[in-house]
Amino acid sequence: DRLEADGCSRYVVTDVTKDGTLKGPNVELLKDVAQRTNKPVVASGGIATLEDIAQLRQLVPAGVEGAIMGKALYAGRFTLEQALDVAGRPPA
Repeated sequence: DRLEADGCSRYVVTDVTKDGTLKGPNVELLKDVAQRTNKPVVASGGIATLEDIAQLRQLVPAGVEGAIMGKALYAGRFTLEQALDVAGRPPA
């Protein structure tokens, strides 16, 4: 609420207990933050699979505009191209 009152224009939401674990994002936390603001929300932490990305894509109407992925890409869980396809990038 304080960040909203201070005029935060975008939220990068990282559940530090999930970050780097490859155990999936904290979808409930993301939903909660998105419900509390009309500003864009970026998901971070825990993304491990293309299914995680698909699940986050379902939160776009709620205000989740993107995701930060690191370890899953470095570990070769999927490629950036695959992630973008699942995220719904427009066809070239």
